Amino acid sequence: MNKIARIKLTWVIIVGGVLIPALSGLHGAYADTIKGKPTAGEARAFMESLEKELLDLLIASERSEWVKTTYITHDTDLIAARANEALMGFVSAKAD
Repeated sequence: MNKIARIKLTWVIIVGGVLIPALSGLHGAYADTIKGKPTAGEARAFMESLEKELLDLLIASERSEWVKTTYITHDTDLIAARANEALMGFVSAKAD
């Protein structure tokens, strides 16, 4: 999967799992857990924080993929796998 496709997939997961439920008011089982609606400033801060963390993980993942492709060893495979695992773990955690 190329870099652009990976970024698009990541944003689809985040938008589908995080933003849509937040914007829809989280009706149903989650409605009882919300103390109040976030302000526009809080939403902006949340998105900026999320984007920064995601960008950092994407850069680390892509760099490790480049190293893996350039220097084909068991160690570079492991480094790339760990970076990808961290990226997918972040996306999964934020989608919950």
